[in-house]
Amino acid sequence: MKDRLIRYGQVKTSADLGEFMQEVLREYEYEEPILVKPNWANTLPASETHFQALIHVLDCLDSHTISVVESYSAWRNQEYREYFLKTHDLYWKEKVTPENGKDMWKWLKDQDEWFLQTFGFSRYFHDHKIPYINCTEEVWKDRIAPTDDIREELGERCDLVENQNMFHMIPISLWNLRGHILINFTRVYDTGIYAAKNLMGLIPEPNRTYYHGKNDALLLSSIHDINIIYRSLFQVVDVVESLQQYQMIMTASNPAQLDEVGCMVLGSEFQDAYHDVEKARILFGSYPALSPADIPSFVQEAITGHAGQ
Repeated sequence: MKDRLIRYGQVKTSADLGEFMQEVLREYEYEEPILVKPNWANTLPASETHFQALIHVLDCLDSHTISVVESYSAWRNQEYREYFLKTHDLYWKEKVTPENGKDMWKWLKDQDEWFLQTFGFSRYFHDHKIPYINCTEEVWKDRIAPTDDIREELGERCDLVENQNMFHMIPISLWNLRGHILINFTRVYDTGIYAAKNLMGLIPEPNRTYYHGKNDALLLSSIHDINIIYRSLFQVVDVVESLQQYQMIMTASNPAQLDEVGCMVLGSEFQDAYHDVEKARILFGSYPALSPADIPSFVQEAITGHAGQ
């Protein structure tokens, strides 16, 4: 957004949501299609309201040409969901590891189809003619953009990327849409807001623990690397929602702004390895200082409400 300010929305009807999203888009000059990156990390019950919210947002964007983009996840499958529903335990021994990803290709594809059908996306995408771009499929089929072209596009920003291997994981289908709007659509968590982290879902490996590193030592740099690349190629619009629970939505062009809102509301004890506000300001651009008085009460209630769950 041109003024780099946060836009907050209290959404009580579909008309409210539609007006909010159209106001956001009016801030940009763009060509269609608009890309949407949801938060499809897993299929646990806490994620279901986000799936519903995505459908509502896509409904509001119906006058536009839309493509949804995501990668496979080691946790977005029926076995993990059933394990959690039975045990209520998050510490699941994942079936897909950083080493065996490609060996599990067919299983991942089958599980992705199960996910899309179970939560209504297959029919919705078919009925609304919405393409689904799966980064894992594209990269594993060697349909990737030339790294030299990506480096040329980024220019001096290449030097900010610590893991240079990330230049080898941009699908050619996305490269051909560079300059378009990419809506980075995520939700409020019980421990805060992680707008910047949501773009890690564009890393094609289904199990991304390698990019976390031991004791999360690589996590922050991995978050920043993928953000630097995609924010250089696209007009990324960060949208954080709690539409089903608290009728709240917020957006900004800078993920550090939104992540800082979560940290500010919940307190410093929630500023974990996912957040480094000062470094994020350097990488993604400065913005006016935030204070609790700047954050509407309905937003604070939504964030603290999730933290209390």
